[in-house]
Amino acid sequence: MIREFGMRPVTVVRLGGLLTVAVTLLLVTGCGGGEPSQVPLSGQVVKGKVVLASGKPLSKGKVVLWPQQEPMMQIMGKIESDGTFTLKAAGVAVGVSHGDFLVTVEPEGYISGLTAKPKGLQYPAKYLNDQTSGLKVTITPETTELPTIELK
Repeated sequence: MIREFGMRPVTVVRLGGLLTVAVTLLLVTGCGGGEPSQVPLSGQVVKGKVVLASGKPLSKGKVVLWPQQEPMMQIMGKIESDGTFTLKAAGVAVGVSHGDFLVTVEPEGYISGLTAKPKGLQYPAKYLNDQTSGLKVTITPETTELPTIELK
């Protein structure tokens, strides 16, 4: 479908990133002219770590939290070389919303629903989908660190 429009996948990713930033800013700041947006984002910092079944840290990719309540904004964290990540609302604004989340762990460049299963994946593909990963977390106002995510 991308090729039908003559767009390169890189262009789609850049546009998607810009769209995510624009939507996040609108949700956080409001659309203007009325009351400010009521999206309950908190400036709190929440960190975590991802390890493989061997106990070795996953060294790249991202953790995505899919909310099970309003606001329906994803929370993401880029995985660093030591397996740690810091969550950001829509991947751009430091902070989180509170509630229950399903969790996916995705390699760099992977876009859920648009990208084929990556070759050479270091962990089971079930972690690419929030409905099959089996990973769930709850973030409360007191949460500063999530339990270590082990990809078995």
